[in-house]
Amino acid sequence: MDINDKLQHFREVSLNHATMKKTSLLKDYTDGVDIQLENHKEAADKRYETQKKTGMDKLKNEAASDYSYKSQLVKKKLSDRKNELTDSVFDEVNTLLEDFYKSEDYYKFLVDRINNAKKYADSSELVVYIDKEDEDKAEKLKKDTDVNIIVSDESFGRGIRGEIKEKNIFINDSIADKLNMAKDNFSLIP
Repeated sequence: MDINDKLQHFREVSLNHATMKKTSLLKDYTDGVDIQLENHKEAADKRYETQKKTGMDKLKNEAASDYSYKSQLVKKKLSDRKNELTDSVFDEVNTLLEDFYKSEDYYKFLVDRINNAKKYADSSELVVYIDKEDEDKAEKLKKDTDVNIIVSDESFGRGIRGEIKEKNIFINDSIADKLNMAKDNFSLIP
């Protein structure tokens, strides 16, 4: 082989070696870039999923908070309306009671309450207190029921109160107290 052939051979071998080296380096670089690209995609997907979950959680929390706030507003409005209606009902009851207090039926009611207290007292001494608003009925009640009637110094909301000292019993048949109990237990919803 002469020098030109050797040179040609050297050139071919060198070019083949350089081409193979270039191809190998290019493949390694491409594989590395592909791996980096996959890692970057996975990291980006994880960031996206994290941001998506954080965003969804934030939206859920805001929705729950908004729902809670609006629910409280509705409950407050409902409670206010219930109180308004309850007050309205009991204002009407008070108006009707004022008419009742002026009627003969109220006097009969007092007699009935006193007679019930007498039955409960049996043979024990009974003292009945009437509201100072009913002072004008005291003498007639004493006469009609044969019970010791005392006009209270304080107004207790009409009706009667009684005391059986021997049995240490206090009878509260006050209309105002019964009305307050009814108002406390009153419900618009059955």
